[in-house]
Amino acid sequence: MFGGGDHGRPKSGARHRPRGARRPALRRRCPGSPRHRGVDLRAAGRRRYCGGRHRADRQPRGRDGYVLHGSVGRRPRGRAHPRGGRQGDRRAHRARSEWSRQGLRDRERDPRPARRGGDDVQSPFRPADQHRDDLHLGGPHHLHHPGRACQRGGHRPPRGVQTLAVPRTVTVRVPASSANLGPGFDVLALALDLYLSVEARESGKTTIEWDGEGAGEVPLDRRNLLVRAAQEPFDGWSRPLEGIELRVSNEIPIGRGLGSSAAAIVAGIVVGARLRVVRMSTQRILELAFPLEGHGDNLAAALYGGFCIAGIGNGGVRVHRLDWPSRWRPVLFIPSQLSPTHEARRLVPRRPAREDAVFNLGRVAEWVLACMTRDRSLVASAMQDRLHQPGRAHAYPYLVDTIDAAIEAGALGAALSGAGGSVIAVADRNLAEVGKAMVRAARSHGIKGRLATPKGAAAGAL
Repeated sequence: MFGGGDHGRPKSGARHRPRGARRPALRRRCPGSPRHRGVDLRAAGRRRYCGGRHRADRQPRGRDGYVLHGSVGRRPRGRAHPRGGRQGDRRAHRARSEWSRQGLRDRERDPRPARRGGDDVQSPFRPADQHRDDLHLGGPHHLHHPGRACQRGGHRPPRGVQTLAVPRTVTVRVPASSANLGPGFDVLALALDLYLSVEARESGKTTIEWDGEGAGEVPLDRRNLLVRAAQEPFDGWSRPLEGIELRVSNEIPIGRGLGSSAAAIVAGIVVGARLRVVRMSTQRILELAFPLEGHGDNLAAALYGGFCIAGIGNGGVRVHRLDWPSRWRPVLFIPSQLSPTHEARRLVPRRPAREDAVFNLGRVAEWVLACMTRDRSLVASAMQDRLHQPGRAHAYPYLVDTIDAAIEAGALGAALSGAGGSVIAVADRNLAEVGKAMVRAARSHGIKGRLATPKGAAAGAL
């Protein structure tokens, strides 16, 4: 009585079916159906779903491998399906559309909601045939030509419509930098908010439009450092660029010890990587740029921004970045005359005295402590140097007097910027007075120049 009986329901098994009665249609639930209704699998047509997943038009194939477009498009509401069924009878068409949804599943169907009348598809065109010239657009094979398995997926233009290759345009902006900052020879650098901005695209030949600092001074052909940096580091492992079309806007004085070469090298490598669609980490860019620059301090500041410490080891460069105190403003005296870096480096002794090396090590440690603690009282001592500035003072006779004049006018400290001949002073007040004192001291030696008071750049290449 209470055993697992059928509780009065009609028998549906074969032993309980009357002789001559038809078997009931197989029904199963289809979660992919928008209404979660039952599906008559036998009424869904006699064609079997034979693969065809991940197709661009998202339609199942028949036995012969051709696309079945029975459910593409819509039919007028209330009209019977053309393949069968009487007027007003939608069971056959509903079964076919439900059968298509079972094969396609939720993630394979068109994301638009299904309507009564069949599934809509985004595009019936096959990617394998989009450039076949032997297929007539109005012919029967235009929509039903079998595709290749290796070209599945993706949404491409239809056949017969030729796509135009639009040149890829990339942009990059790299800050200037002041290296050494006194004792940190080839180790310390500060990023400045003077920028080299480059817009580039691949072209059949190399052309350069240069605006700003350096116009008329830099070569406008393949000898340009930007072009070299976009080509040379990629030789042997990436495709060459036939030519580059460059539009340059430069705020960094060239050949004045403000990191113009490092900014150009970084910008060139970034442009070359983006035009080739090659992903690169900042450390990888630094590794490719180091052989072109020869030292890592300016490169570190150009890439990372802020106050950077560049350590060399195992043939590479390790960078440690500190935030630059926002109240400390660099004051730059930029001479009118050019000072090549490679000539200024010859004035640095190859084997400094031990006492001078120990002196500079202590001052570098003070620089790091001053930035971390924002201690302005340490800056004057931290910017002293015995390693490279005494030798370079012979090339820049105005250097010592300009540094002393800046400190007397209220600067926290001053030093030679990079390889020279710019002089950088750090001040948190009286910026105008400090700058005027530096100009007067340089003019007493017959050196003309100009002032700049940029901020520290918190970010590197963008």
